[in-house]
Amino acid sequence: MTRARTLSCAVSLVAAVLVLTVGTAEPGQAGSPQYREAEDKGLMIEPLDLTVGQIDHMEVVTSTGEPVGRVDGVIMDSSGRIVAIRVESGGKEALIHLHEFRVDGSRLISSITGADIQTLGASDPPDDVDPDGDDSDHPFSPTPSM
Repeated sequence: MTRARTLSCAVSLVAAVLVLTVGTAEPGQAGSPQYREAEDKGLMIEPLDLTVGQIDHMEVVTSTGEPVGRVDGVIMDSSGRIVAIRVESGGKEALIHLHEFRVDGSRLISSITGADIQTLGASDPPDDVDPDGDDSDHPFSPTPSM
């Protein structure tokens, strides 16, 4: 692959992968937006016309059918708007912007590959992710290994 093509792919990938930072502002104060996992399984994900419960653990593949991973959570902003899907692949996770997905029957199609998640994904949550110290339900919590 040429250097220009590699650079173009890297820029596109970085633009596609949503990097969410959790602000340190207290509720009601100005600051960074707060992100959290959508826990209401009946919540509709409008662009996909599916509920949070319907896509939970759904298979994610590329447009050519290459396996990417599985849905491991749906992320919403402080206003309750769904903004990203957490995908687990090979023990690593990545938050991918909602607009990167489309539905194909019982699976989601994404332009992100499993290799992309391995390169850019996180296997451990950042130290400052959860202000209350409980990472068990946080969008950056690692998936327990089986």
